Amino acid sequence: MFKHMPTIEKTTSRLAKVRPWGNSFGIGISKEVLKKLRVGPGAAFKLKVEPNRLVLDLARDPKSFPTLAEIVASYNPKDPPEYVDWGAPVGKEIW
Repeated sequence: MFKHMPTIEKTTSRLAKVRPWGNSFGIGISKEVLKKLRVGPGAAFKLKVEPNRLVLDLARDPKSFPTLAEIVASYNPKDPPEYVDWGAPVGKEIW
């Protein structure tokens, strides 16, 4: 339904090579890494150049996240969200 911010359990490190790409150069990013970031073709990254480092930060437009009003407006009572059975209480939950 809506995209959530990516969470990566641990640091992922991969070797990437610089290769010719038209009149420029490009660095390939594996499908595995993109999947962990929950992005695909067309995703935008902010590039930051530091001494001996290139840092890529996923650029997410705050306007791309739906507002509460948009989420409520998209709700269709004839098509409710799927029920999730979380199981029996395991603590001091009140049911």
